[in-house]
Amino acid sequence: DAGILPPKAGADGGRLFCGEISGRNRTDCQQKDCAVSYAVELLKTYARADLIHPAIYELMVYDEKNHAELTDTLEAYLLCRHNYVKTAERLCIHRNTLLYRLKRIGELTGLDLEKEDAELHLLLSFRILKQKRE
Repeated sequence: DAGILPPKAGADGGRLFCGEISGRNRTDCQQKDCAVSYAVELLKTYARADLIHPAIYELMVYDEKNHAELTDTLEAYLLCRHNYVKTAERLCIHRNTLLYRLKRIGELTGLDLEKEDAELHLLLSFRILKQKRE
């Protein structure tokens, strides 16, 4: 736990002083928001391409060669929390098309999307890519 300090509450007991992290007023950041802001700032500052899950690169190459959309499908599926109906609606595709794409993603990458560590790594990877584009 060395180097990790507990958050300090502000005068109102529930607010944090994280303005220097989020760029907002020093007292307008709730603890849960501060943690997310801090993580996003860390990604912006320290994220490197080698931290991105290798499966995403595999899918990006496959998509480019085959005019497919597997990378976007995987991201949408994770953001929709594995909900087939919401993912299909978000992508404007039929549910069966989504199921085929997810099967193909598994075949190409060997990903087990039920593993929490893999899902977290993938979500962080998509966030890093998004930050790099901005």
